[in-house]
Amino acid sequence: MLQATANDRADRLATEAKRLHDELSLEQSNYRNAESLRKQLEIEIREISVRLEEAEAFAAREGKRIIAKLQSRVRQLIATSALTCAAGSSIIAYGPLVDP
Repeated sequence: MLQATANDRADRLATEAKRLHDELSLEQSNYRNAESLRKQLEIEIREISVRLEEAEAFAAREGKRIIAKLQSRVRQLIATSALTCAAGSSIIAYGPLVDP
């Protein structure tokens, strides 16, 4: 009877040890997978950060170029407007050039 009890206890402990071994293996596998995902995400974050910096630099550069282009266009329109106003003023001052 004592022998049977000891064998039962040994069997239960062996089963428990196997279960714990399987659980440990599963947790180690989960850890390796999580670590791999973490590394992949770090790489992706670095790549996205680089692309963001490039996009910000492009936006700043293009923004300055567009502003300069619009300022040039405004100066051109102001000059055209001034000429148009000057031409209108001369017509008013001297009358139309065509005889009715």
